[in-house]
Amino acid sequence: MKKPRLLWVDVVRGLAILSVIVGHNASPLSSFIFAWHMPLFFFLSGFFITSDGGQARNAIVRFTRLIVPYTIFALIGLLVTDIKYLTLGRSVPDVFEGIIGIFFWMDYAHLKHYGFVLWFLPALFWGQQIVSWLLRLKKQYVVFLFIAGIFAVVSTFRVVLPFGLTGGLLSVIWVYLGFIFYSKYRHYIFKNYWLLIFAVMGLFILPVPALDLSTYFVPTPAYNLLYSLVVILLVIILSEWVSKMKYLASWLSVCGQSSLFLLVLHPYTNNVTFLISQRYFDGFWLVKVVLSILIVCVLLWLYNLIVSIRNRRAVDCVFVTHLPSFYKVNLYNRIAEKRNIIVLFVGSESVIRSPDFADLAMNFKHVFLSHTPFENRGKFLSIIRLVRFLAIHPSKKVIVGGWELPEFWLSIFFSNINKNCLVLESSDYDSATSGLKKIIKQIFLARISIVFAAGTGHVRLLQKLQYCGKIIVTKGVGIFYQNTQVKCSESFSGKFLYVGRLSPEKNVDLLIEAFREFPDYSLTVVGTGPLASHCANTSGPNVRFLGHINKNEIHGVYAASDALILPSVKEPWGLVVEEALYFGLPVIISSRVGCGDDIVAHGFNGLVFESGSLEGLKEAIVNLGRDYSALRQGAEGFDLAKKDQAQLDSYLNVI
Repeated sequence: MKKPRLLWVDVVRGLAILSVIVGHNASPLSSFIFAWHMPLFFFLSGFFITSDGGQARNAIVRFTRLIVPYTIFALIGLLVTDIKYLTLGRSVPDVFEGIIGIFFWMDYAHLKHYGFVLWFLPALFWGQQIVSWLLRLKKQYVVFLFIAGIFAVVSTFRVVLPFGLTGGLLSVIWVYLGFIFYSKYRHYIFKNYWLLIFAVMGLFILPVPALDLSTYFVPTPAYNLLYSLVVILLVIILSEWVSKMKYLASWLSVCGQSSLFLLVLHPYTNNVTFLISQRYFDGFWLVKVVLSILIVCVLLWLYNLIVSIRNRRAVDCVFVTHLPSFYKVNLYNRIAEKRNIIVLFVGSESVIRSPDFADLAMNFKHVFLSHTPFENRGKFLSIIRLVRFLAIHPSKKVIVGGWELPEFWLSIFFSNINKNCLVLESSDYDSATSGLKKIIKQIFLARISIVFAAGTGHVRLLQKLQYCGKIIVTKGVGIFYQNTQVKCSESFSGKFLYVGRLSPEKNVDLLIEAFREFPDYSLTVVGTGPLASHCANTSGPNVRFLGHINKNEIHGVYAASDALILPSVKEPWGLVVEEALYFGLPVIISSRVGCGDDIVAHGFNGLVFESGSLEGLKEAIVNLGRDYSALRQGAEGFDLAKKDQAQLDSYLNVI
């Protein structure tokens, strides 16, 4: 679970990032600031180490929040530096060497461009990750001794390891002590202000040690650690006092919350202040410091002004989904009655869907990223249009319709994590939860704050993927057409119905094989697909194929049937099950139909058989005939309107 944001922590972060800006201006305070400013950031990062969600997921979250921004801004820094050199007519540094520095070394010495400050992010990633691993050990004194040993060895020998590991190993001791402080001693510190006197006295008594973690220069490891902890203690105690000063605390808190933004930007702003001070003030250090802080204030003001303006123009929600399927359009129409939404459709139609799949009035703002069939769209142009749209159309929430499209990935990385939501229609029946695919899904989920899970099987999938964000169960994937209720026969006559695509995952072959054992019963198949000819050629005389039937006419087929059968080997939800129950028909479904756990009660309004089991299916057919009256009564009690309203409310309560 995400730890609550504390004002004093943001104030400390604000003081820390301002110290970085001042320290990098080559002022008389630089050596003093270097002795503790990076240790302070590492110390603070220990506050946020948690075991919730599991090691794998936490590693992925750290990767997306630290390594991904590092990579993006390091590449930007390299590009800007090269452009600067070209503009000034200087020799451009070796680009290949720069790329190697960014992706292999990830340290200060090899980031020879405006991204040099970003060495801190890989180091922080490794520091948090190593501490997280070590905390699994029960004996904490063993952990501390091991971490102290790592610190002593790395600071003494200064072995340069790739991927920022050396910086990470040096940071471990501060990250660990920060974790111990936050979890056990922070309340004690705030209640004993004599420690402030101790810290202040320490500053006057102790000489300032040389320290530069970016170059792994730790000449006196034990003393460097002691001195930095004294200053860190002082800053934390002062932050608690400052937190009571409304305006100062507010400004420092904004700086703290924007620390990554300021970390990335300050090399550029410091370069500007250096040029100004050299040209007009003979390079006086105080001018550089004051100008740097003033520029920070202006940039933060502009940033918050832009955010405020965008928020005022923001729609309640942007949906990014595959194509305008009728059940989704119905849902969006209902949501649009209460909220200001825009729906981005990746495609306008599908090559595997019938023309009436999406022929419904859309009473909401919508944009098509491509006016071609979804499967044939130009992905590059689709992504360009998506970026352009998201850049100029702010929203309070972004809800993506899955995790398999590049458009979905771009949407969640383009938006703030707190805005990102996922509509999950895959369940543990049809989605991989191991190997590389699991890791990819965990990376995606690390950017998601809320998941709208269709049902119980979908929640199980999230649990297997170790997702620990907010989950809202919608018990549906959309709202289908509710035609006038038709009167179906109340007595069993052996007439069964299948509605769906004729494709391998639907397992219609099993259904056809089962009906060879029931020559007195009939099966009506509605739908088309790649196996249509095969199914027609292998079926018996008691099976008839009607092909595609318009959704406005399908009620007549349900009225002429006794029950629906859906034998899928994988079915994310199964909207036809809702449709059958709406018309009062009991259902027979396989154990791998997504909605089975939520709207089908075995023995009440339908029967569930083991997926792929011919004997199980035949037994279910026999039992349905035997218990038809009771099952029919249970099906007629299905309240679709109530279920749809609950689904609608689950979205309205978030948007």
